[in-house]
Amino acid sequence: MILSDVLLLALIVFDLRQRGRLHPVTLWVGGAFLVSQPLRVAFSRTEAWQSIAHAVLA
Repeated sequence: MILSDVLLLALIVFDLRQRGRLHPVTLWVGGAFLVSQPLRVAFSRTEAWQSIAHAVLA
């Protein structure tokens, strides 16, 4: 997740340098992406996800 956060930060810097503000898509999708990170970590520890992961890897 750190790598994806760094890429998002690079996109933010690019927007600010090129446009002087954030592009609306960067704002909404980047924000949704950041909000979803703790949810993805929490979901990855559930028994349901573990079952899916084991089925895919088997």
